[in-house]
Amino acid sequence: MYRTMAELRKANTDAERFFFSPSTMRFFKSRVVSKLYGGRYFITREWAGDMGGIHTVRMANDDASIDTVYSSTGEAHRYWDIEDARAVCRALARGKEQ
Repeated sequence: MYRTMAELRKANTDAERFFFSPSTMRFFKSRVVSKLYGGRYFITREWAGDMGGIHTVRMANDDASIDTVYSSTGEAHRYWDIEDARAVCRALARGKEQ
């Protein structure tokens, strides 16, 4: 688990992973838009053209890799409203799967 987004970013870079690299973020038109929840979960926003930004719940693994969080039905946790994404992060941080 990580204490801050800065610590997670550094661990990701130190592990020679590129999730947070400027070129990766630019390629996916993505940016981090939240704090770290429960030492593991956070939200990114990806630009979806004319539709605006979509918020995706992400999970940091122990090896500093980053995954998209999926529900038990196999749906990615992606939301137009950031408050919906925040609610999922809070629930996951409490150990209650959404």
